[in-house]
Amino acid sequence: VTTACFEPSLDYVVAKVPRWDLRKFSTVDQAVGSCMKSVGEVMAIGRTFEETIQKALRMVDESCNGFEAERFDQELMHRGVASTEEPVKAELQKPSPTRIWSIAKAFELGMSVEDVHELTKIDRWFLSKLHHIHCLKQSLKSMDYQELSKNKALLRETKRCGFADRQIAKELRARDEGPSSPSALQPEDDSLGAETYAGGR
Repeated sequence: VTTACFEPSLDYVVAKVPRWDLRKFSTVDQAVGSCMKSVGEVMAIGRTFEETIQKALRMVDESCNGFEAERFDQELMHRGVASTEEPVKAELQKPSPTRIWSIAKAFELGMSVEDVHELTKIDRWFLSKLHHIHCLKQSLKSMDYQELSKNKALLRETKRCGFADRQIAKELRARDEGPSSPSALQPEDDSLGAETYAGGR
């Protein structure tokens, strides 16, 4: 007998990320606390945490491709601050609208999951997932289109972890010939529906 309170096991992950627009209000403190300051939120659904958070970050800020350090570089440039380890560590220690991208910058600067955990107190599970995205990005940087086309396992893992085609193309090493987008690597199939790279529908 199935009870009314029965709930099937979930095979997907949901991330809700608040949308901030604090630059419009010059007198507002940029620090995030218990006071409601967001102007909305986005919700992303995927089969892995990495996929879901990258989708959410692309939706919440269209100027970024996902979990990437470049978005935090833009923020530092806007503030007129040099992109060094000191402002990154300062950002990590307090909740802010751009903190997630400062984590990406910290990994780019060589900080470990444990280093970031000590500064943010964010659970290591989440940080290890974000670090995995960073490691995939570094792997892409060492390849060009032709090399990636032969490494199906890496391509599948990047897509499983939510990398957009434009994100992959941006990270690949430049090459004189060949398609400029990794979308050409995907088979043409009109029956994909809601299927994901992690499997299932």
